[in-house]
Order: sequence, then structure tokens, then C-alpha cells
Amino acid sequence: MVCGSIEEDPADPAGHTIVNPTVIVEVLSPSTEEEDRGNQWQHYQLISSLGEYVLVSQTQPRIESFRRLPSGAWEYRQITEGALATRHRLDAGDCGALRRLARLSQGRRRDVVELAQPSVRGTTVPSARGILRAGFLAARTSPRARLARMAASWPPLLIEDEAALGRVMPLDEWLLLPEDEPGELVGGRLWEEEVPDPIHELAVAWLIRILGTWLGEHGFVFGSELKTLTGSGSGRKPDVSVFLGGRPVPSKRGAVREPADILVEVVSPSPRDERRDRVEKMAEYAAFGVHYYWLVDPALGSFEIFELNSIGNYVKVVGKTAGVVDPVPGCEGLVVDVDRLWAKLARLPDD
Repeated sequence: MVCGSIEEDPADPAGHTIVNPTVIVEVLSPSTEEEDRGNQWQHYQLISSLGEYVLVSQTQPRIESFRRLPSGAWEYRQITEGALATRHRLDAGDCGALRRLARLSQGRRRDVVELAQPSVRGTTVPSARGILRAGFLAARTSPRARLARMAASWPPLLIEDEAALGRVMPLDEWLLLPEDEPGELVGGRLWEEEVPDPIHELAVAWLIRILGTWLGEHGFVFGSELKTLTGSGSGRKPDVSVFLGGRPVPSKRGAVREPADILVEVVSPSPRDERRDRVEKMAEYAAFGVHYYWLVDPALGSFEIFELNSIGNYVKVVGKTAGVVDPVPGCEGLVVDVDRLWAKLARLPDD
């Protein structure tokens, strides 16, 4: 959607490319979900006119929205089955009219859309992926062939697939499982965990080291497999859990029942794991009251920090692909050298 006059890419003489979208909507599919959540979203954030990015699931009753705040941070909101009856106002800024894009469609089918004001009407081009691109999109580096292989190896977990969801398990039984028994508890069912690879474990170890050195004797940092009760009938095992000084800390035995100050997930390169960390766990950790959520994605080369706001939504306050994070929100005196992290991971040989 474009608010106001259309600005075309001068590098496209055919006039098929606009560079000033106000709202972009992507309908997720198994073969493109990682791209939509990853490289493509990273590039979209560079478009100065963009006010909102919306992801629509085909397999579950869920809509996700990333809305740009005046500070430049992105506020994340998830609308699920229980809330789909409510209306979600798209962020069209101060738009008085949505301009017609008929001349971009070249005879293709055109759909009428409405924004918040009933009188605001216009047309959308049929494919945001094919037409809504800026000059930088030509530099995207994630190959489609790799995504197709991932989709084949890691099919999406459909909500109707009872077998894939795992067996029903009471919370007490999950808490008594041996430490080497894999699985997270989600809605009273045992879900399989991601299978970590060397790059995942190296990233976790690096983060534990820098956080532990910074904390010293003024807090605690825990690694993977620490059971954390995030809600009724649900328990997760974050990659890294951080409890700052002066806050309640876990007891020597048993699961964690109070929210950590920081939870960290290192994203594995598959659509299933990407969705688990960026959608499911993000919603659970926000509801649990975790103040900071870090997402480290080695495949995309992105380091992100989300902060819980006053209404219980996560707002993206840090997004880095290189350089250093200084200051680190909520961690006075800590500096995260993202370049050094990537260099550490790059020491591992390719297949």
C-alpha cells in the first residue's frame, strides 16, 4: 500500500517498481517463510516510508504486525484465533487517499482495499514480492534453492497434525522427565526440540561467556536445558537465561518459575525453528513477563533485542548485522561485539 504520491525506481524504466510503500503485507508459505521473516524483513526495515509490516499465516489463524514507532523501533503484535474478530488498524500515517496503482498492474486483476477511513480506497498490485522492491533488494543474498531444500527437510508444523504435536503430557510429568529427555511442553503437549548443530552451540557458549564475565558475582547466567515454566501447561528450555543482580533467582533444584530478565534464543536455519523462536516463544515470553528477548540468527547474520513495553508487547530496540551493540538495553556497561561473534562462528569449516 502506498500513501500519497507514488515514487518509482528510476533504475526501472518499465515503471514496475515503487520505492515508497507505507504498508507491506506478506502471506506466508512454507518455501518463503524464512525469507519473509529474515532477509526480506531486514531489507524492508531500511525503507524510510514503511510504517507497518504484516505477516499472514495460511496454516493457522494468526496475523502478525511490526509497526514502526516514532523512536524508530518496531513494535511487534500478534493477533491469534481468539482476537481475530477484532479489527486491526493498519498504520497508514496521515494518508488522505490511497493512490491508484492501476498503471503498475498492466491489465492484471486489481483488488479494492480500504484503510482506516471508510472513504479511502485504492488498488493493490497483485504481488508485493514482484513489484514492491527498492534498489537494495537486488543485493539480497539468500538463495531460493537453499530455502526450498529447508522447506523439504523441515515441513511446517500444522496445527491439525496431532501426531506432530506430540503426546498429551501433564506439567508434573514433564517436570519429572530426565535431563537428557528432549522436548518442550506447549499447551499440555510434548513438542520436539530443535536439534542443535555446532554453530548453534558455539554461539550459545560465546554468549554465556560474555554475559557471565560482565555479570561477575552480580547475577546468574544459565545455559540450555534449564526448564522454564512460561504458563499453565507450557514449559520451555531457552538457550540462555540471565538473572540480573537484585532479582529473585532460581533455586538449586527444579524448574524456573519466575521470569528471567533476559532470555536468548539462537535461531536454527529452518522454517519450523524460525517460527518457534520468532512467533511462538516471543508471544509466550512476553506473556510470561520476560523484559528482554534476544534473538541471534547466524544464518541471517542478525542480532536483535526486543524490550517488553508497558502494554505487554515486545518492541525491537536493537537490530544489528555488524558492528557493536553499545549500550546494550538493560545491561549497563555491557558491550556486544557482533563482528567478533560472526568471526568466531566463521572459524567453523563449511560442509
